[in-house]
Amino acid sequence: VRVFGSGLWGWASENPRDITEKMLKKNRAGLEETEFYLDAGTNDTGRFSRALAQWQDMNILMNKYGFQYNGVLVEGGEHTWEYAGTRLNEVFDFHASVFYEKK
Repeated sequence: VRVFGSGLWGWASENPRDITEKMLKKNRAGLEETEFYLDAGTNDTGRFSRALAQWQDMNILMNKYGFQYNGVLVEGGEHTWEYAGTRLNEVFDFHASVFYEKK
């Protein structure tokens, strides 16, 4: 799944909320069993300046459908690949704990 889109023209239809809503139409039961991890930084500037707004949209969507999720907002985090790299441990830890809980 491509979250950020293939460029300026692709982002509007390839944002996390629209992708999740498309997946809901195909397999809502599968999504209801999924635990989501949402992570964004508060410094929403530069090339990926929609990341914070997308994080907010996803929180609203998760609450609307009653999905299980962990929403993390990182003070001062910027939306760059370097920032994403610093957050990988948290993502892996979250998914590992979810995996072991369900096993």
